[in-house]
Amino acid sequence: MGIMFAIYFIGLGLTLVATIGLITLAIVPAFRVTGANLITFMIGGIVGMFALANLIEPYLVNRGLYSDMSNARQNNLHLAFDSLWTFIGGTTLVSLKTIWLRIQSRPQ
Repeated sequence: MGIMFAIYFIGLGLTLVATIGLITLAIVPAFRVTGANLITFMIGGIVGMFALANLIEPYLVNRGLYSDMSNARQNNLHLAFDSLWTFIGGTTLVSLKTIWLRIQSRPQ
C-alpha cells in the first residue's frame, strides 16, 4: 500500500502539478515562467490537490454519487478534481506571491 502511494504521488501527482503549472504560468501574462514561480505553483497545487479534494470527496460519498460508478469512472472523477484543485491552489499561491513582491518593491 505504501509503495503504491509513493508511485502514484511521484508519477502522477508531481507530473500533473508541474504540467498544469507550466501551462498556467505560460498563459497568464502577470505570471512569469521562472523556477521560483513553478515551485510556488507546485506547493500551492499540492496543497490544493490534497486539502480541497479531501473536502469534496466526503460530500460526493454522502450524496451517493459514487455508489453506482465503476472504479475507472471514480478514478477519472478524482483526476478531474485533482486537476481543478491543483489549478486553483497553485494560481492562488502564485498570485499571493506576486502581490506580496509588488508590495515589497514599492518605494516607501
